[in-house]
Amino acid sequence: MSLRPVTRLDQLQALLDDCTRQRPAMVMVGSASCPPCRTMHPDVARLGSQHPQVDFHYFNVDLFEDHPQEPALTLLFQSLSLHYLPSHILLPVAGPNLVVCATSITRLIEALTEHHILRRAPFHARRPDHRLLQRHRPRPRRQLQVRRLRRVGDRAQGR
Repeated sequence: MSLRPVTRLDQLQALLDDCTRQRPAMVMVGSASCPPCRTMHPDVARLGSQHPQVDFHYFNVDLFEDHPQEPALTLLFQSLSLHYLPSHILLPVAGPNLVVCATSITRLIEALTEHHILRRAPFHARRPDHRLLQRHRPRPRRQLQVRRLRRVGDRAQGR
């Protein structure tokens, strides 16, 4: 299952106010004119297809530009403390709704597991999904070793 579009403000309000939710959910709030939103959209859709036990939704703010309900949407976002795009509203089965501003899929996955929306895999079964992490590669290890050697050399010379 991928991202389900939320096209009306009353649909978004119903998702946020649902107290009888049987499954956890997440709403990605984004815009087609936002580069980080366009980058994250396919990654979040892939995440939604990998985790069918969670409902993933997408709310496009561009639909409400110059719309009569734009002031109501602004008040809703202010009440949620949603100030940046892309933002993700985490909707657990029990407990308050949480807003996470994450521009990387790894940060979003961390937030989803931290708030018990996604289950953490057993340690022996954890393998990174390289398709999701290919944009966020760590620095080469060689640079780190050179810095350590410089620090050791500096200590020996009394710097």
